[in-house]
Amino acid sequence: MEFCRENWSKTTTINGIQKLNISQELLQSKPIFTEPRNVTDCDTVMKAHHNAISENRIKGSHLMAVFRGKISEGLDFKDDNGRAVVCFGVPFPNMTDPKVILKQAYLNQD
Repeated sequence: MEFCRENWSKTTTINGIQKLNISQELLQSKPIFTEPRNVTDCDTVMKAHHNAISENRIKGSHLMAVFRGKISEGLDFKDDNGRAVVCFGVPFPNMTDPKVILKQAYLNQD
């Protein structure tokens, strides 16, 4: 997520013409909220995200978060709260899950 945010904030030049960076283009359509590193700030970010959606249901909001992160557990992104999801990676499996342990054992057999 941080890699995307850093690269999206870079301005590009194409054929000598400076182009808006991806973050600026996204902000023209809707606000961007990012999952905070601090768990105590999650409520503030989620309230701001939901407020942006309720203020303008057509416009909505962008919410960036990581798999198995603070925002992913126990929250319901139904209806207008989660219209589209873009995944930039596959989450790592839970290494203590019995299914994962059994699959690893099976794949490691000679």
